[in-house]
Parts: sequence; C-alpha cells; structure tokens
Amino acid sequence: GYFDLYGVDVSGQKVSEFIRDAGAGPRALADFRTAQVEGLPVTSQALLNWRPTRAQLRYQRVLMPFAADGGDSVQYLLGAMKLLDLR
Repeated sequence: GYFDLYGVDVSGQKVSEFIRDAGAGPRALADFRTAQVEGLPVTSQALLNWRPTRAQLRYQRVLMPFAADGGDSVQYLLGAMKLLDLR
C-alpha cells in the first residue's frame, strides 16, 4: 500500500527515513516507539495523508517487534498496513 501511494519501497528503511514528524506522522512514530520500547505488538486504525492528492485515507496497521538474537531487546519491527478506502 505504501508503494502504491507514494511510489517508494520502504522495506528495510529506518522509520525516520519515510515517516515525517508532521501531520499524522507523530502518531505513527509514537506507535513505532511503543512497539520498540515495550516489545509488544501495536495495532492502530487512523488516517494518512496521500501526498499526491492530499486525500485522507483510513488504514489499519499492525507492528510486530522482533529480537534477532533471541534476547529481550527489540532489533526489528515488521509492519503491515491495509488501506480501508481507495479514493
């Protein structure tokens, strides 16, 4: 969905490289921080701003934290997003 909206594949990028601290960005960044710090899955439903047309689209997202070395420290987040309306 992100690629369809923005034409950019964000796989493997740092969150700070593709989510801006403006508009709906602060809430999304807070979700990513919560998943990383608490080590628990985070689900959300909110609006995102589609830059090409400035439309607001509803979405659902889940973030899953992972510790690659088997420890307690979160090293990776796997995120999935579903757009609920495609205007």
